[in-house]
Amino acid sequence: MVCTIWNTRAQVFPFHIYDHYIGIIILETAMLSFELIDWFVLEKITIALRLWFKKDRILIEQENKEKTEFIKTLVEGKYNDWKKIEKQVNRFNIDKSVKYFCIVGFAEMEDCEQKYSSFESQISKIAFDCARSLRIEMISTFQSGYLSIFLNSAVSLYNEFIDVFEEKLAIYCLPYFSWGISERLTDVYAFPHNYKDAKIALEIGRRQKGPGTRNTSSDTSIFRLLSHLSENKLADDLVRQTIEPLITYNRERGLDLFRTLSYYINYQGNISQTARALALQRQSLLYRLQKIESLTGKSLSEPDDRFLLQLCQKLWTISGVQ
Repeated sequence: MVCTIWNTRAQVFPFHIYDHYIGIIILETAMLSFELIDWFVLEKITIALRLWFKKDRILIEQENKEKTEFIKTLVEGKYNDWKKIEKQVNRFNIDKSVKYFCIVGFAEMEDCEQKYSSFESQISKIAFDCARSLRIEMISTFQSGYLSIFLNSAVSLYNEFIDVFEEKLAIYCLPYFSWGISERLTDVYAFPHNYKDAKIALEIGRRQKGPGTRNTSSDTSIFRLLSHLSENKLADDLVRQTIEPLITYNRERGLDLFRTLSYYINYQGNISQTARALALQRQSLLYRLQKIESLTGKSLSEPDDRFLLQLCQKLWTISGVQ
């Protein structure tokens, strides 16, 4: 029994609702003296309360599960019944007038997809808590091992959100993430485009800068442009004809000529810088470049051929991302 600040008396009885949550029954009276209710009577009351909370929790979890599946459908763009989509949007109280930008994260750990199931809910809760602390509206889902977060706020806040999120991950000893950010503000119906832009930024950034980095769609705008070109059959045939001999040679001889070509292009044909970056002697690099020319039938000294090789190299990279 306790005395309240209102000069009343209250009997306080804490009890467990779930494994990690505690409820409290408070019985208050203005009487100066009263007999405490026996604990076993209150325990009977808590049984009914637990059943009520359990039922409520099951309904909430079911609704959250259905909402998550619906968000996945939106992100994948696999829908053709607009009336059904409209009903689902209204059912889950998703504001169609709100604009979102997209962040896609990838957890840097081995067998990521297999292990995601063990901490998906924890990571989702951390992301939600971070958004709430920054007073940002958020929609999120896991998509084939990728964490997709749609934020309704100024795009400039993405660094602040990720900073807070990663601090929380470190506290709970969870894996760090690589990030891709689509800076376009769009409504829920454009989620597939936002997701694709952010994912391309993520994958290209990981390939160019390594894991644990943040990359925006503007950083990889040339790759997004090329992603549309990669869907052209003529372009696809040209890329395969040019690049596949290098990949086959690597598979058969263990000499990564595609990587050599990528470095040579990135260093704008500078032999010394390319050799240093690849940790090769000059003669070894020149041998590799000659082998690239013979396998592709293109000359690295010819501007048009060099441009074609650069284009095919980027398109091959894009095909790997997609």
